[in-house]
Amino acid sequence: MRLALALGKCPGEIDAMPYADFLEFQAFYAIEPFGLAVQDTLHAHQLALLANLERDAKTKPQPYQITDFLLFAPPAPPKAEPLVQGKTAAQWRLIFAAEALQAKTH
Repeated sequence: MRLALALGKCPGEIDAMPYADFLEFQAFYAIEPFGLAVQDTLHAHQLALLANLERDAKTKPQPYQITDFLLFAPPAPPKAEPLVQGKTAAQWRLIFAAEALQAKTH
């Protein structure tokens, strides 16, 4: 779908594209990506530049970063699950389920 949007084509036209052409577009995308993620990064870079030009260094000593202006930022890495006696909640549920199953069979 992204290739269709980038080329201004319908998805059916992309499906009819020869496989060799499709592989060429894949190679081109690896060298020079296009699409929303690239546009978002470029726009965020421009906004950070403008914000830093107008920033008062006394009230905000740290400069703005590009990531401060990304609309579609990558998701934050998951936080480490808290452990109880070295086990996660999912591991404890499995242990309790196994114990309950074992109690039913005896």
